[in-house]
Amino acid sequence: FMGQGMCSGIRDVANLAWKLEAVVHGQVGESLLDTYQSERGPDAHAYIEMAVRLGGLINTCGTEAALNAAFRDADGVVRIQSRVPRLGPGIAAGRSELAGSRFAQPRLADGRLLDDAVGFGFALLAGERMWSAASEPVRRRFAAAGVTVVTEATCPALKPLLEAQGVGALLLRPDRYVAGAVLDDGDLAALADWPMAYLPQRAAA
Repeated sequence: FMGQGMCSGIRDVANLAWKLEAVVHGQVGESLLDTYQSERGPDAHAYIEMAVRLGGLINTCGTEAALNAAFRDADGVVRIQSRVPRLGPGIAAGRSELAGSRFAQPRLADGRLLDDAVGFGFALLAGERMWSAASEPVRRRFAAAGVTVVTEATCPALKPLLEAQGVGALLLRPDRYVAGAVLDDGDLAALADWPMAYLPQRAAA
């Protein structure tokens, strides 16, 4: 009733694919895979529950009664709002209020979308001022980790998106959910500890 079956499946695959790759390549231990269920389960369950409620509304002759029963909020008002997919507890949970949320895909100055420029990997989206203030060691750590850095210089649309979230930079996972966010350059080093700062267990050397 919502057309979300395949969409949810795609989000499942995106969540699991980069974790499997990290495990197969020996970057992290297998415990990373345990976060798949905890992150994806609540969102999938919420969509199923909402689809069932919506189906009850669509298939009934008593529309008003069904609407009141299915979607009335605690304040007594009936509202139907689109769900915004969000991860359950898992990697980076608690590091930022944005962690586990999706981020918009801006278009770069050359016309490409972010996914086309970054590919299937981690990306740091940072304000130009913050990235300019970053120390050389911090820059090298992002480079060594293979994190693609995108700033306002190459993506002018990024500035209002970061300002709307009240952050100076954020780290996107390969599945395009936020791993963590920081307010100023003094905290940027925390995001440079990818991937081990966000993964629960490092593989044995």
